[in-house]
Amino acid sequence: MQFLKKISSRRLRISIILAAFSLIETFPLCAFGEKSSTFADRLFKNRDYYRAITEYKRFSYFSNESGQKRRASFRIGESYRKSGRPEKGIPYLLGAARFNPPDALTDSCSFSLAKSWMELGQYEMARHILDSLQSEEDSTIMVLEAWSYFLEGDFQNARSSFLSAHASPLAELAVKGEELRTKSPRAASVMSAVLPGTGQIYAGAYRQGFISMALHGLMGYLLYRSIVDQRYFEAAAAFYTGFSRFYVSNIASASRLAGEHNEAQRSRLVEEARSMYGDDLE
Repeated sequence: MQFLKKISSRRLRISIILAAFSLIETFPLCAFGEKSSTFADRLFKNRDYYRAITEYKRFSYFSNESGQKRRASFRIGESYRKSGRPEKGIPYLLGAARFNPPDALTDSCSFSLAKSWMELGQYEMARHILDSLQSEEDSTIMVLEAWSYFLEGDFQNARSSFLSAHASPLAELAVKGEELRTKSPRAASVMSAVLPGTGQIYAGAYRQGFISMALHGLMGYLLYRSIVDQRYFEAAAAFYTGFSRFYVSNIASASRLAGEHNEAQRSRLVEEARSMYGDDLE
């Protein structure tokens, strides 16, 4: 019995030691000096952004040094952006950027803010920030501003901006963008309003277009026969419950498909640019 108690006691001590080591690994000693941000930095470098955010927040809570807290806020904002949540990182970047007089970290925060706004589709806001940073010799900022035009689908401004930044290969891709054969959503709507299904065919959705054309033709024929046979109640019911409903949705569908066609073409071009210059554009 005594022997079993000794074994249990020994196991308990081993369990306590292992638990202590686990806690040390999970909760770095942030409260014992500025160098404790090393663990968070390592997580950030290894692209473990979710854990890096937690560690930087912990470090910022315990740190009393304003410069280190600013740097932690910047890294939190960057981690959110790089993990696909730029909207959560913007407040941290704004907080870190508010420093007088501005320094190198201020510019880094502003640069990251511009990228965050771009990822949220706020291209005008991003360009406004980039314009405040831009100098004639800073090609990186010029390329990023041109890239914002490219993502927005403004290929003409993208081309001229890429050329100004001496990024000829990207300018050539912008020329491809200008030559894209896009479809007008308005034209697609009008075509389907005149003859259901033709707008979808114009947008490149041939199967949907022919199905819509056949369906409306059938409903139109049934409506016509009901009127000819003086079955006016059936004609009214067919019109309100079938023909009018499908007719309106047919027009909206044509416009949507034309927009999707244009977006798919732009997306392919964007992916081509990212595959060639991804690290320089993100």
